[in-house]
Amino acid sequence: MNSINLKDLATPSGWELCYLPDFTCIEMGQSPPSSTYNKKGLGVPFFQGKAEFTDLYPRVDKFCSKPNKIAMVGATLLTVRAPVGPTNLANLECCIGRGLAGIHPLGSIPAKFVLFLLRSVEDEISNKGTGSTFTSINKTFLELLKFALPPINEQKRIVAKIEELFSELDHGIESLKKAKEQLKWYRQAVLKQAFEGRFIKNFQKGPFPIIDLGGVIEEPKYGTSKKCSYDAGNIGVLRIPNIVSGKIELSDLKFANFNQKELESYSLSLGDILFIRSNGSVSIVGKSALILQQHQKLIFAGYLIRIRPKKDKVLAKYLNYQLGSHNLRSQINFVAKSTSGVNNINSKEIKKLKIAICSLEIQQKVVDYIESQFSVIDQLESDIDTNLKKAETLRQSILKKAFSGQLVPQDPNDEPASVLLERIKAEKSKAKTKTKIRAGK
Repeated sequence: MNSINLKDLATPSGWELCYLPDFTCIEMGQSPPSSTYNKKGLGVPFFQGKAEFTDLYPRVDKFCSKPNKIAMVGATLLTVRAPVGPTNLANLECCIGRGLAGIHPLGSIPAKFVLFLLRSVEDEISNKGTGSTFTSINKTFLELLKFALPPINEQKRIVAKIEELFSELDHGIESLKKAKEQLKWYRQAVLKQAFEGRFIKNFQKGPFPIIDLGGVIEEPKYGTSKKCSYDAGNIGVLRIPNIVSGKIELSDLKFANFNQKELESYSLSLGDILFIRSNGSVSIVGKSALILQQHQKLIFAGYLIRIRPKKDKVLAKYLNYQLGSHNLRSQINFVAKSTSGVNNINSKEIKKLKIAICSLEIQQKVVDYIESQFSVIDQLESDIDTNLKKAETLRQSILKKAFSGQLVPQDPNDEPASVLLERIKAEKSKAKTKTKIRAGK
């Protein structure tokens, strides 16, 4: 496997081009027998891959009583099987499975220096992964990674500067995420005001009347139980993943074949609403999406219910927006919540949900008000997402500058990296000799 070619690496005075094994010890993970896994705290924490990673230190979910491969405190844990490239820092001795490699710094190199160094080339490492079923990299690949290594004192300055800048960046990101969360509450406030009619002047006095949902819809229809897949069949089948934020999302569409009778039974019409009836998460049950013209040739799956509004009683958009309101969410959660692990709501329970109703004329005004407010919120969310992406781009820019000698000044009094590498080489040789002597004895 070819190494990452870093021909353009800046090598300021005192820096030295070298390979990853020249300044670290690489320990490839190996999964122990499953019989040695436990959640009782027996043995050492056991990590298998990115699923246990957080922003910095991995989350302990299970332990291993007989570990095969150990990563020591301060090792950078690098994922070597899909996804390839993400990193965390070991803050305790741990067992590592075959999805990870433990990269141990040598010669008193700061642990976070190696972590940040590998994060600076995460995208390049990820792109070099190979494999048809899932991507992976091996030890040979890691041994061929080439870097420009600064003097150890400069390494410490680099780590300190990165942490300072990342702290400021993280504070800004946290503020953006809080603002985005607040916009969710603002959406609910808009819906509450809309369905109470408080924004309307000279049209409605007092709250809208409350009726059963069943009074304004046709008999709900359950979806097909036919199996579908990504590469078989010619009719698209809408499933739970296709219902996103009140809209149909087609990026994860599966397919199946249906006869004419099935097509008629599970057909969709403009203005229909698809409603999630069953899920392990109660917050997912009741999420809905409106069928538009481009969705009418699709079929819907069994965990969904088709709600067809009576056009002379309720507008489809008005009903779909109301299904996403806090009032309806509370009703759905109360009915659907289960201790069995699967939360459900059936057609009879759906028809008993209480909704606020008004004339079609006022319903249209409610829809217009919601959409005018939501368009502002959508723009604000888009601006926040753009700034979050810029923040991540800035994070990578900081790392790139750090490891090309542009983030902190060089000090001519620093011991050159070449001396550090010679010292590490001597320590390795000494350790190897001791190992041979013990083996001989």
